[in-house]
Amino acid sequence: MALLAVDHFNARNADVVADLANYDKTTCPIVLNGTIYDTGYTATSGVTQYTRMYSEPEVNFDAIVGAARSAVSGPIATLAGIDQIP
Repeated sequence: MALLAVDHFNARNADVVADLANYDKTTCPIVLNGTIYDTGYTATSGVTQYTRMYSEPEVNFDAIVGAARSAVSGPIATLAGIDQIP
């Protein structure tokens, strides 16, 4: 679902979010990129993936879309909050 939202934003497809029609690519040149990390459905794997991703200097991200299970999302959200990433 998150990758569909990225695609809709980049295409300025207003089928779901009508306000995207107001963001023309010439006046809003922002392009989103989405990357999926496998958490293995466990908090330990999720934290390991987050820590690895966050520590790589070439990786730059502005937000995280949570995992399917709150048992995974909770610890990642805590770390992201410390790192000031929404």
